[in-house]
Amino acid sequence: MNILSKITSNLINCFYPKHIKCICCKNELVTKNVYDLCNNCYINLPFINTNFCNRCGLQFEKDGKGVCLNCKANNFNFELARSALNFNDKVAPIIHKLKYARYKFLAQPLSYLLYDVFIRQNWKIDIICYVPLFTTREKERGYNQARELAINLSNLTSIPINNDITRIRNTPTQTKLSRRQRQENVKDCFKLINPKQFKNLNILLIDDVFTTGSTTNEISKILKKANANKIYVLTVAHAGFIQKF
Repeated sequence: MNILSKITSNLINCFYPKHIKCICCKNELVTKNVYDLCNNCYINLPFINTNFCNRCGLQFEKDGKGVCLNCKANNFNFELARSALNFNDKVAPIIHKLKYARYKFLAQPLSYLLYDVFIRQNWKIDIICYVPLFTTREKERGYNQARELAINLSNLTSIPINNDITRIRNTPTQTKLSRRQRQENVKDCFKLINPKQFKNLNILLIDDVFTTGSTTNEISKILKKANANKIYVLTVAHAGFIQKF
């Protein structure tokens, strides 16, 4: 593309934005916003703002307090986890498109949801990390959705991003596995390229969905072995089981 073509393309994108439809309902946006969501879809998103597990951020089905059963059954290596949304039938298609349908642009509006949650926390963060994909899987998808979210959040917060967590084993998808199977599936499948650089740092670990916490916990384990200080997990959605009281 020559210089004139680039200038023309930038002008067109300025006056006629590429993403002028709501990412949820596909209706045209009356006013463009950072979430790429129409007002109706935005206010009806299943935000997790209150009544959630103090440890992992799972929203309780009924009024509850303290920690959920999953957190009671696990000794997590991260300090806290929080999610912007409940994973439901409105959220699932958006996440699916980001992960499997090459809708890479969705990472930008979704990162604003992460940012909204982040600024409500009192976390002191030194670096942002993300859950890596195995090399062949990332090539198949064309990108790592967690990395794209992390990059956009890094731009919003000015917190540097770190790319030195790698996946050394290609694991089967976690989708249909039980909690124990998930834990075994990701055991010893991550590695730090330079462990010394994580010493005494507070780390924000980014992923798209939190279910049982097995993946982020495994990464947190090796970060703690590298003497990282505190680790916090932030995801777009929480898909854990509904806690009942």
